[in-house]
Amino acid sequence: MGKGGYKGCGRATPWWVYDTSARYAAIVNWENELWDGSSWEVYRTGQCENTLGEGRWGCATRTTWEDSSTNEFGSKGSWLRWQACGVFGCGEWSAWARNNG
Repeated sequence: MGKGGYKGCGRATPWWVYDTSARYAAIVNWENELWDGSSWEVYRTGQCENTLGEGRWGCATRTTWEDSSTNEFGSKGSWLRWQACGVFGCGEWSAWARNNG
């Protein structure tokens, strides 16, 4: 459980966020980086906000590259991380996870 009424989970797409507080939205921030052959580069970042209410899961689908696919930079490699947020702030960012679909 995070700070201020939220739980979050995610890996690849879709992004899910569970709301544990009736008065406020629950949010998951996410980042996707791609390997360009020599370093990791930011490809996409975003946010999924759940306004469905307490006790409900919200979902947002976002397109990200799979780790084994040849990506926009002509290399293979994609990873993701996420962070759950609530009314009193955000939790820690997750560790980077390879995006294997």
